[in-house]
Amino acid sequence: MGFMLHNSKLKLNQDIIKKGLGSIFIRIGSIVLGIISSVLIARFLGPSNFGIYNYVLSFIILVNVPAQLGLPQFIVRQVSQFRAQKDWQRIRGIFIWGSKTILTFSIIVLSIFALTIFYTHDSYNVEMAATFKYGLFLIPLLAFIAFLQAVLRGLKYTLIGQLPEMIIRRFVFVLVVVFLILYQMDYILSPSVTMLIQTVATISALLITILFLIRYVPQEVKTCTAVLENRNWLKGLIPFFFIGGMQVINNNSDIVMLGLLRSSTEVGYYKVAVQISTLVTLPLQAINLVAAPRFAELWIKQDKKKLQELATTSARSVAVFSIPLIIIFVSLGGLIIKLMFGEIYMKSLSQLHILLFGQTITVFMGLVGRLLNMTGYEKKAAFGLTVAALTNILLNLILIPLFGANGAAVASSVSYLIWNYYLGYSVWRLLGIDSTILGVYRYIGNKI
Repeated sequence: MGFMLHNSKLKLNQDIIKKGLGSIFIRIGSIVLGIISSVLIARFLGPSNFGIYNYVLSFIILVNVPAQLGLPQFIVRQVSQFRAQKDWQRIRGIFIWGSKTILTFSIIVLSIFALTIFYTHDSYNVEMAATFKYGLFLIPLLAFIAFLQAVLRGLKYTLIGQLPEMIIRRFVFVLVVVFLILYQMDYILSPSVTMLIQTVATISALLITILFLIRYVPQEVKTCTAVLENRNWLKGLIPFFFIGGMQVINNNSDIVMLGLLRSSTEVGYYKVAVQISTLVTLPLQAINLVAAPRFAELWIKQDKKKLQELATTSARSVAVFSIPLIIIFVSLGGLIIKLMFGEIYMKSLSQLHILLFGQTITVFMGLVGRLLNMTGYEKKAAFGLTVAALTNILLNLILIPLFGANGAAVASSVSYLIWNYYLGYSVWRLLGIDSTILGVYRYIGNKI
């Protein structure tokens, strides 16, 4: 019996590490492409125009919150559970329901935002107004890609479900920018043209996602009669809406508020620090995508011992890859900024060091958010993220006027600390599981 349990644990560890490595490689490819595109744009646009582009893009991502409604995480959990139960009819039903829901809210949000831009465009400079107009098209595109990829991940096509948004979209973007540079057409690059290229790249990613879905959705789902639970699903979606919304607000409010309270030039500097610091959480993001469907599956089976094993294996796998990155960026951050973005962006170094503190806390705490979301405690996750996001906004209002981009970095790091501590404590109290890298391979008992 002990030998069988050992083999089971070994298989679980190998599975999560193998798939996690696949996700990490995809994330690395995505990050590399993202850095290449940022370096090219930052050098050709300069800090001010680079700041305009990132300010508008962050604003679009914030506006996309009500368009997505938190649907992706909800879809991953539900489809994972339905797949474990071989409930093909409900998988088909939730796909139909989700498609209609995302279409409806995307149109509503797009219409409201378009009207707002139309009536307020005089308050922006010409270039920023044009950038906003091109960015409008990203609202439904980003929402649909997130939804369709969530379906693929719920069906256990974790790696396939990441390729369109992570690799294809970024590759097309870099390809177009490089083409313009090679053919000496880089003079046309501006924040608005860059946003237009981003929109074209996103359309290509959406088309590939649809092809993947046609190819990989099980035949049983394609041929069965759909079972819909509109009211139950809408009710279950509400906490995920707050979770998704608070996450996006927490991740983007600093850039938006920095642009509102200071200048687009400071946004340009700060964006460089943010981009480098987020590399630290690359392993966490990759392991999250692999572990989330497995968390939902183990919870529905009430296999809490394996759930603890998976949580610990995941947290330690993240730490193995993330801690060396933290050490490198702390010791060589200035050199990295100078080589990649140029001497003009060296003002980003102090912000990078502050942000790395918050990312270190995130790495230590493990997969707290996914554990709560996939085990039915999404309301706790939503509450924790709401408190963190509101704290972030409040601190941004206080610190940005006083300290500029450094103040935004402090606000973000404090919000990471609050968010991770509360969610980690909730995982321990509600699930009886230690989510941190210090976790032990045993289930300590539900403490409800």
